Amino acid sequence: TDISEINNAFETILKLRPVKFRYTEEWKQKHPGVENRMYYNFVAQEYQDVFPESVKGSGEYLDSDQKELLQMDSYNAQIVAIKAVQELILQNREQQQTIEYLKEQVTELQTEKSELALLKEQIEALQEIVILDK
Repeated sequence: TDISEINNAFETILKLRPVKFRYTEEWKQKHPGVENRMYYNFVAQEYQDVFPESVKGSGEYLDSDQKELLQMDSYNAQIVAIKAVQELILQNREQQQTIEYLKEQVTELQTEKSELALLKEQIEALQEIVILDK
């Protein structure tokens, strides 16, 4: 129920700031399974500005900061990104059609220019003949 199109996909995607990061030593100590490597995601507080329904409290706190840590589900960004890609594909197709049309116009103009140059040469040749006949 309540199915609707996704609007403003480009603008929504541009609001997101993908980042890479490492977890703090404190976090890795509390979570031994976390590897010491770069991770790719979003900052939950920033992501919440774009997709508020996809961010919630985790129930977990760091000792040094009594703010509840947030957890996020980035699935919505994937769907909106797919919509943006679809829009880009359609836009690209339209631009390709325009490019093909403009190429045809340029070819026609070049042909007309060649024909005009030939006519100009013929007129000049005729003018020379007329001058010589006088």
